[in-house]
Amino acid sequence: MPNITIVDLGYERIDEFQLWLERLIPSANFNTRHYQKLDPSEITEISDIIVLSPGSAKVGLATASRVERDTYVPITQLLVQNAANDGIPILGVNAGHELLNTAYNHAIDKVGDDYHEESKISLQNVKDTITEGIDKLTLTLTNNYGVLPLKKQKRRFGQGKINQLVGYKGFALI
Repeated sequence: MPNITIVDLGYERIDEFQLWLERLIPSANFNTRHYQKLDPSEITEISDIIVLSPGSAKVGLATASRVERDTYVPITQLLVQNAANDGIPILGVNAGHELLNTAYNHAIDKVGDDYHEESKISLQNVKDTITEGIDKLTLTLTNNYGVLPLKKQKRRFGQGKINQLVGYKGFALI
């Protein structure tokens, strides 16, 4: 029975998000910690898996001029790096995906207005176990920032290996 820690990045519907995860993995033990009250060493001790939630946390790089970053984000980025070094799998959803990338010095940027349309994204050519059995996604994104694809990233010290599998309107989606 895995112990899954959800790091709440200021998501107004965190209870619904946790219920959704509990339905997906009914055999898991879940606990939720708010990113402004984290102890990274505690989280890595109690977690088999970490999920970084959607939310309102401002997770941009400290050096970026087009994004914001709040004061608690560096602690959460440290949690991501420590967990990855300890071999703990991490799933980032929306702001969590952005935080996962910025923890390894990959930039995010503002998205255009057309980013928020309902779209169907094909996954048929994605060769990764994470997309097995899923042919396409239908979604409407509401976030204002997105992860830049690797080809648009400036080389920065500390960049870790990030696998970007699916792009959407000039940004990395998965």
